[in-house]
Amino acid sequence: MMKDGLFQIGDIVALKSGGGYRMTVVAMTENGKVLCLWVDEEQEFCNQEFEPLLLVNWTGDSTTNPIITRQRKSSQRWSSYRLCRALFLKTSQ
Repeated sequence: MMKDGLFQIGDIVALKSGGGYRMTVVAMTENGKVLCLWVDEEQEFCNQEFEPLLLVNWTGDSTTNPIITRQRKSSQRWSSYRLCRALFLKTSQ
């Protein structure tokens, strides 16, 4: 969850302008940008740096993101982060 104006590693985000992808925050860069990782339509991993002002925390809707407890959300976020970070590190070697 965004804290003090910054996203945390493991947060699920999307572009404010739309775009359809849920992305996982994998790092905060030294220049203040947010490095995100996502999977495209061809099941390829993509990553890009974004200005924080371009992103929002992804909440989904009732059909794609049922209401779950805060503890479970946190657990899912970290599981997602660990998987995405491992895949990102593997593809960047």
